[in-house]
Amino acid sequence: IDEAVFSGSNIKSITLPNYLTTIRKNAFYNCKNLKKIEIPDSVRFIHDYVFAYCDKLEKIKWSNNSDCIGANMFYECKNLKEILNTNNVKEIKRCAFSFSGIESIILPEECISIHREAFSCCKSLKYIHIPAGLKYIDIDVFKNSENVKLDCRKNKKIREWAIGNNIGLYTSELTKFFDDIDKDNEKEEVNRCND
Repeated sequence: IDEAVFSGSNIKSITLPNYLTTIRKNAFYNCKNLKKIEIPDSVRFIHDYVFAYCDKLEKIKWSNNSDCIGANMFYECKNLKEILNTNNVKEIKRCAFSFSGIESIILPEECISIHREAFSCCKSLKYIHIPAGLKYIDIDVFKNSENVKLDCRKNKKIREWAIGNNIGLYTSELTKFFDDIDKDNEKEEVNRCND
């Protein structure tokens, strides 16, 4: 799909062909009536700003073969509640979800980096699962997203980063249960070393 080919159009839905490999910059930019879209797994490259300002976009199925959510991808998508099929996403670029309506997201174990303001000004964002393998996160990723809580039990580095930056941590009974097991295992390890 060429750059800005549907930009500003009144399309409500579209079926993308299974042989499609690339969606170029601004392809669906400012499509005010687009509600949902499924990106076929044949798509490997999805450039920046593709769905920015798609006000009515509520749901999107991502391609299994696209490992990057580009810059400003869902910028100002105020009705976007969920993104499905992010199993192979390795990188989320700057402002990818800024000012969107995203409520929760589970990042896959393959995800290694989240860039500047990727989830900034997301007032509805309450939960985000951080994988153990996440290595890089910019300081202002959650700028003005005060309701977010990070589920980062398996990633001590990000947990410490969240505490240091006053970002809430998600806790559930299950999280507490696993934390207690971890503490017991650490005590056992210390006792073994002292014997």
